[in-house]
Amino acid sequence: MRILAIAAAAAVLAGVAGAQAPQPIARHYVLAAVQRYLQHPLAAGVAAGVSYYAPLTTVAGDPELVIAGARPDLRRGGVDLECRATRDAGLPAFTIWLPQAAGWPTSAARSAQAAAPVLISPGHLAELDIHQGTMALVTQVRPLQPARRGERVRALSLATHAVVEVEAIGENQVQIADH
Repeated sequence: MRILAIAAAAAVLAGVAGAQAPQPIARHYVLAAVQRYLQHPLAAGVAAGVSYYAPLTTVAGDPELVIAGARPDLRRGGVDLECRATRDAGLPAFTIWLPQAAGWPTSAARSAQAAAPVLISPGHLAELDIHQGTMALVTQVRPLQPARRGERVRALSLATHAVVEVEAIGENQVQIADH
């Protein structure tokens, strides 16, 4: 009986050992996805300026990244690209920042910005959603500037009277802006 339990435990460990450990996403996979999206190669100086949240990991050797959408980043200039993996279901969608010089047409960025509806209006109340672990808090703020989805603006907290930087996520809905 004991030998069977040891053999079963060894089989489980062998299966775990055979599974591929999560590895950081290789930068060349990210750059390849950007180049496929833009339909032209990136210059070396521009490729160095492409940034994304580095601690993301994947269990797929090549997660086969695709760009699902783009929007202008009005705060930093350039464009935010929404990236997804087709070979790793456990990898969440993430944002790649692309400098303006990367070949994204300025007119396209402006027309995308103009087409997006204004979701936040100055002076009107908006709900601020705050999520930390399992805790969620909703409070009201008064935005100080208009904003479209993804744009960051300053807002006055009605609870603390502090000015906070928020990001528009929906009609009259904001979240604390990531820094």
